[in-house]
Amino acid sequence: MIIYPDLYLSIYKRKAASTQYTITAMRYLVHQLLNDNTEAIARRTLLNCHLPGLHSIVLVDQPGQRIRLFYKTAACRMEVDLHKGLLDLAIHPHHCNLSIEMVAGEMKHYVFERTDGFGVGIRLGEFAYQSAITQGVGKFTATGEAYLRLVEKRHITLGYEPCRNGVQLAADQLHTLSVGGFDRAMWLVIEGAEDPNYQPYSYAFDDLSQYDFSDLYVRPRPAEAARLFAEIKEQLDLSNVYVQRDLELTDPNRLYR
Repeated sequence: MIIYPDLYLSIYKRKAASTQYTITAMRYLVHQLLNDNTEAIARRTLLNCHLPGLHSIVLVDQPGQRIRLFYKTAACRMEVDLHKGLLDLAIHPHHCNLSIEMVAGEMKHYVFERTDGFGVGIRLGEFAYQSAITQGVGKFTATGEAYLRLVEKRHITLGYEPCRNGVQLAADQLHTLSVGGFDRAMWLVIEGAEDPNYQPYSYAFDDLSQYDFSDLYVRPRPAEAARLFAEIKEQLDLSNVYVQRDLELTDPNRLYR
């Protein structure tokens, strides 16, 4: 196969510029919604959603079209190491189809499927989940064990490369994700059609029936929401600078090594 570096780079730059425009447009959309609907969005915001330091901001609250921004702060531990039995965010399905689009930072995304056991897959505890968001009180109830197999692991970041795409999930797909160490990250979750057969089971190495929900799903006070929104907008502004810098400093040679 003959590779024409100049042509390839030209195509890459056009696609990268288009991707930069899309990313920047999404960030401006978040800015605008936070600026124009501050009070309504603050009322729909939950601090420490699922994990301490992971915040949920519902930007658009329309059933079947809900758009939620997740902000993972530097204080949030969100690691996955299947070999060491580390799974900070339990493997879980959803009540609806959804798409995940990175807005800032990067993540690793994992998709699993159940097996029939017999030593195939990873043995995990199974827990019925009662949602603190929809039912007021969060709770996990142990229901036994299950074997899950990892079927996909992807690195999700920003830009125009094969790994730099969003994620589309059917409601019944089992997944989890990780963001390394003290890294910050933001992503949009765009909800779609509800699954009438939703089964709220989660899977983990740890005994989730002992999980402490006391500091989770907290409604922020107005001053807390204002500080959070200001921090989000500051991080988005910094990310716009980094995207522009990455495009300007792209090494053409790495594109066709």
